[in-house]
Amino acid sequence: MSETELPLVSVLVPLYNHEAYIATCLDSIVADAYPLKELIVIDDGSQDGSAAVVQQWQERNAEKFSGNIIFVSRKNRGISSTLNELIGRASGNYLAFVSSDDYLLSDSISVRMNYLLAHPGKMLVLCDYQVVDRDGAVLFHSGIEEYFRGDKRCLAHEELIAYEIIYRWSVSGPVYLYRKEAFSIIGRYDEQLIVEDWDICLKLAARNLVGFVDYTGAAYRLHGANVVCQPEMERRMLENQIVTALRHLDSFTGLKRSLLKAYINQARLDLLRLEGSGGYSCYHLARILAKLVRWCYRRKVAATLGTVK
Repeated sequence: MSETELPLVSVLVPLYNHEAYIATCLDSIVADAYPLKELIVIDDGSQDGSAAVVQQWQERNAEKFSGNIIFVSRKNRGISSTLNELIGRASGNYLAFVSSDDYLLSDSISVRMNYLLAHPGKMLVLCDYQVVDRDGAVLFHSGIEEYFRGDKRCLAHEELIAYEIIYRWSVSGPVYLYRKEAFSIIGRYDEQLIVEDWDICLKLAARNLVGFVDYTGAAYRLHGANVVCQPEMERRMLENQIVTALRHLDSFTGLKRSLLKAYINQARLDLLRLEGSGGYSCYHLARILAKLVRWCYRRKVAATLGTVK
């Protein structure tokens, strides 16, 4: 396929209080070799100098970027609302999301686009990512396996990917590339949730619409201000994970459903411990059953791949 025949990719950047990192993020998008891109940035009511940094960056780089650049700065509405607005503004039939404190690595869009073009039945492709500190120094070369203890072999396997998305949610950062059509099938982001990516992936995984390419395509930055690093958000995150998992129970059967139930029980136990409210004994049987379910999954991985991770 020639460059003129390639589809347009809309690169979508939700921005919030990342004046120190947004220029690096945008530079990485310009540097990506995929030839047909548009760039859309929405500043979700940042209270620092993020908007000014983007405006200055746009003045310096407008001529370097052959595609359309859209920048919107408005009052704060939250991440899911911002993601939905970005989808609505996108002209491309393919959507790549990049958080404003993260950045792309070489050929990130091209590698993932090659996968989607070769797999017309998939609506979303994921890839691996580095984990870096606030200065860009690499902390983990594989965010999936080293940071979140996931298994790339399972994500790359057609039969196991849905199990892995349920059992070990290990995909974070700017590694989601969608066909825009996906959001017509499953709807857009739930603006009441703060685990929006897992919710979307569960919807697509239940329909066998998610793929994975084993390529390190981005850098996910840890800098202390990430939502996942804020202790006051832990309780809300657990509550949202439970709500998300419960709403998807009827979408899965067999071992997948059992894994999701085990996830719910573990999150409830973690919430009890966080609140210091006791009552752990009521989950004693649930913990035993969860261990059995996880053992069954490890046996399935062993039977499918030939070895246990």
